[in-house]
Amino acid sequence: MVDYNNINNRVEWFERYVINNIPGVERFGIYVNGDEGKLYLSDLSIRNNCRGKGFGTMVMESLVRFGEDVGMDIYCIPSSDTDEDERLMGFYSRFGFIVMDEYGDGVVRMVKKFNKS
Repeated sequence: MVDYNNINNRVEWFERYVINNIPGVERFGIYVNGDEGKLYLSDLSIRNNCRGKGFGTMVMESLVRFGEDVGMDIYCIPSSDTDEDERLMGFYSRFGFIVMDEYGDGVVRMVKKFNKS
């Protein structure tokens, strides 16, 4: 049985770690859906003047290690305010995320699987 209180505590710690220790992170948020046993990336933004310097990669590598460590698949919906959805999908794909669902208008849900189920 998964102890979601423990995982939620680890999620809070991990969010603070990313925000405080990876330069250029403007916003970062993840949450656990205990009913589904899934981890969701809800927000990731790198400051404009820090983009292209590897900070997003550092965040994603840390997130993938975290998901693997807690044994939870990670879900995300890549989207932006600047019509960069294809670029973002390519970015997430570099870390093993695959398209799971398509909702139309280029909106997709992606997943990085760790669970075998």
